[in-house]
Amino acid sequence: MKILATLPIILFGGLLSASATADIQAGQWEATSQIVAVKGQGLPAGMVDMMKSQVHTHSYCMTQAEIDDNPQAMFDQTDGQCQYTDFNMGGGRLDATAVCNTPQGSMQMKMSGTYTATTFQSENRMVMNSPMGNITMTAQSSGKRTGACTG
Repeated sequence: MKILATLPIILFGGLLSASATADIQAGQWEATSQIVAVKGQGLPAGMVDMMKSQVHTHSYCMTQAEIDDNPQAMFDQTDGQCQYTDFNMGGGRLDATAVCNTPQGSMQMKMSGTYTATTFQSENRMVMNSPMGNITMTAQSSGKRTGACTG
């Protein structure tokens, strides 16, 4: 279930509009995500509680050049496993749909959230088709600019 560990990172990949990237401040960013609900048949005992108990945090640096030239890098750490079929970021709103293909199965995700120049938050609803059957998950994610790049 490696894909479950990478879900928080998957939650923000995609293409941003030029007007949206002008709003985002360069610097060190930290993103945190936690699965808050899981439903599925055939899940091993204790798996739901284990998934919900894990908080994933990822810290990264975004330069202004990266934001201007490759804004999806700010959110996309999926090693090419996910492709966004729809991604809209503008006017303080985030809305996206993605499809991810992994060795553990395929997943469809819908993201809805908000952002400012230095923060973002979203709710992400995912349906994963795995050998165990369909698993439906909801995650809460947030991020913030923590200062100048440190590395």
